[in-house]
Amino acid sequence: MPRKIYNFFITSAHRDINENVYNFKMNLSTNAIKIEDDETVIINVNNFSMMNSIYNISSNYNNNYFIVKRTDNDGVSNPINTTYNITAGNYSVINFCSLLNSLLSGIITVSYNQYQNTYTFKKTDLSGYKYFINPSVANKLLGLNTITEITAVGITGSFVDMVNFNMVILRVGNLIFDKYCYENIKSSDNLLDNSDVLFWVDRGDVQPFKSISYINQGANTFSYELLDKSIETFQLYLTNENNQFIKDAPDYYLMLQFVVQPKNEININNNVNQILIIINDIYELLLMGLKYIGFFKSIKK
Repeated sequence: MPRKIYNFFITSAHRDINENVYNFKMNLSTNAIKIEDDETVIINVNNFSMMNSIYNISSNYNNNYFIVKRTDNDGVSNPINTTYNITAGNYSVINFCSLLNSLLSGIITVSYNQYQNTYTFKKTDLSGYKYFINPSVANKLLGLNTITEITAVGITGSFVDMVNFNMVILRVGNLIFDKYCYENIKSSDNLLDNSDVLFWVDRGDVQPFKSISYINQGANTFSYELLDKSIETFQLYLTNENNQFIKDAPDYYLMLQFVVQPKNEININNNVNQILIIINDIYELLLMGLKYIGFFKSIKK
């Protein structure tokens, strides 16, 4: 029985108009993929490409504001809270420092220490008021984890983290993964549950507005056996390692391959791989033995 290969070239731009780039369904326009009882189906991710235009500060990730409280000199009386909203965008530690100085002009100055990756906050208002920064949802951006009084001497926070997330994770619904796929991303403990992660890639080293890409070089890193007997539709989800939808993701391109093949072919492939491993081990042992016998000592791998 020959294997059957189905290639899918997908652009998220051509999804249903009522669906989102981070959550949409693909339907087979022709006959569904059928898998007989003596067959199995493998899904491979062969290619993925998406521009890294995702903002590191945005209301989508709830990290776009902080609060400054002003009180009288006793630190308690007549409190006034002012919320500072941060315009969505891709910020570096330097231009975010400039933004903070603009927002807090006249009351607080901010300087950046590149050797420690920290901000130092100094009060510049000499009127006698006290100021406290409540980092709220922007604690990683400010390097402040608690409500902190800002003094004229200066307060230095912990290291600044401008990365809201690292991993772009593509999940797939309506398909039944085999029992060997696990994750603990969706949970907050160390228990590994069944996974629907199809693919993931690290965007941390990709500069803003450069391409996040993956090409399968034959290693079958993202290759899974499915338990489905019929494939008519599947759902694609874009999330991050915080289990959040990537709501400001741009359109992306994806190549999937479904391979339907006899079950015994998988067993044969597995057996061949095991035999090759054993042969390699024997080869290594022979070389180790021969190099200690007479003129064979000169033999090198």
